[in-house]
Amino acid sequence: MTVRTRSEIVTFHRPFVLTGIDGVQPAGRYTVETDEELLPTMTSTTYYRRLVTWFRLPALSPDARPAPGSTQAAPINPIELSAALARDATPGWEIAVAGRLEDLMDDAVMCDVLKSAGLTPREFKTQLRELARRIHRTEHLKPA
Repeated sequence: MTVRTRSEIVTFHRPFVLTGIDGVQPAGRYTVETDEELLPTMTSTTYYRRLVTWFRLPALSPDARPAPGSTQAAPINPIELSAALARDATPGWEIAVAGRLEDLMDDAVMCDVLKSAGLTPREFKTQLRELARRIHRTEHLKPA
């Protein structure tokens, strides 16, 4: 099995929350690594399948402060990451997502994305609702 790792830097301009990562993360630049395996084909075209996507965070010292130069990696859902980055880049995203979830699920591009990620619409709706609950809880915890 041939595996490659793609690496990219993403930038959040506002604090954010991702499933699988404890707490609210501060704005900043983060490294995202995706491990992919080469799929065997009978053509000259090369195809890779995503195995896992890792989000790199500063490692914490025993006193719960960032340890300089050290990182830790957490597995994340790349669709959730894309949604978080889109919200971060869109002023007033709360209004933009206020439409009906069913409208989103009727979108052909969204259906293709879900299919390629191996998610059913029902699983995706469940993940979105859980994410919305986590964001809502986090918003209430922010100091005034």
